[in-house]
Amino acid sequence: MMIHKDDRLAVVKCFSSLRNGDTTSIDVDFRLQSGNNEKNCRWFNCKGNIIESNSINYFNRIVGILIDITDAVVAEQQVTLAKTVFDNTSECIVITDKDNNIISVNKAFEKVTGYSHAEIIGENPRVLASGYHNAAFYKQMWHSLETTGTWQGQLNNRRSDGVVYPEEMTINKIEDDHNVINYVGVFHDISSRKQTEKKLKLLANNDTLTGLMNRRRFIEKVEKYIGQINDVAMDNSPPSVCSLLFIDLDDFKIFNDLYGHDFGDKVLQKVANILRTTVCEHSVICRYGGDEYAVLIKEQDVNYAQRIANQLVNIISQPLKCDDIDINLTVSIGISSYPESGTTHQALLKNADYAMYEQKWLGRNGVCVYDQQLQHEYIRKLKLRDKLKYAISAQKIIVHYQPIVDNKTGHVCKFEALARWYDDKEGFISPR
Repeated sequence: MMIHKDDRLAVVKCFSSLRNGDTTSIDVDFRLQSGNNEKNCRWFNCKGNIIESNSINYFNRIVGILIDITDAVVAEQQVTLAKTVFDNTSECIVITDKDNNIISVNKAFEKVTGYSHAEIIGENPRVLASGYHNAAFYKQMWHSLETTGTWQGQLNNRRSDGVVYPEEMTINKIEDDHNVINYVGVFHDISSRKQTEKKLKLLANNDTLTGLMNRRRFIEKVEKYIGQINDVAMDNSPPSVCSLLFIDLDDFKIFNDLYGHDFGDKVLQKVANILRTTVCEHSVICRYGGDEYAVLIKEQDVNYAQRIANQLVNIISQPLKCDDIDINLTVSIGISSYPESGTTHQALLKNADYAMYEQKWLGRNGVCVYDQQLQHEYIRKLKLRDKLKYAISAQKIIVHYQPIVDNKTGHVCKFEALARWYDDKEGFISPR
């Protein structure tokens, strides 16, 4: 066994003082290590006193004891480490006695709550209560503590300056021989996390350009609302109604091409503001994509929806000033209603879209209400368009020549060339 190198100087100095007559007793702590292994050490305390010396202090006799104090030193180190962690951890720590009176807090607690150690000692943690939680909340907390010994969750507390903040907290009950001696609460301020979550939720559910609800969230809202209406219908309650507007800006691409996309974005924002101020407060407004918007009007029938839609057409068709430029904008609006146009969210969205495109066919800048015949006509036109593409590529379009007769001479003076299309199923298809 040998004295640890970091303790040798202190031991030598202590015994030198004794030998030189500078002192009559020693008391020194040091480590003994086994061989060259500095990590495998034990702590010892050496105490001794001079019991005999000659006249010139050349030779002394001493008596002393050597005590193994390793366990006591390790325990003290653990206490020191625990105190260091307690004081310097970023987690807020509060300790109460069995009666829930605060007996200790750390620096992080003081920083987050604004209460100093002196101000908070002896107080009940209820001084931090925000008032946001009811009695049932705290009853459940204490029930969990008493039955399981722990509680974990989120709550709102109030700082010393009155500002309410969210925190995530864990409380543990400390017992000795089945008797409660302390409660220890560990928590941290989650304000930044909550703000980030709020921003992420906003980005996930809203269009970043206009601030309106985005397409995904809108479809979820419509689906949920239609589901609620259908549930009410099953209970034989009075039937509910709702309407859906599908809005498309006519020839919007022209403004992007003419003035640039930044200008176009400002136009989209202005239209979004018009929608906000025109439709009723309990409606759900969405930027469906590109230059398309959608509006769910709750608890209102198709007649009400038509009035709102016509107001939008009239307002938007007025000269609109953007960046000191007056533009003339028009919209085509399709309307579907529950239950006339469908009893599912898919049917309402699809049929409002049908009606909007029918208004495009009819000349734009107006409102079209969906009915069953409109859908059949829309589908017929789509099929006809696809057939025409095939007929052109397959050279199914033929030319008929119609003579033009001079009414003075009675002779054919020229011919008019007419394109005619014959379909195997439909026969001759009119150009109209």
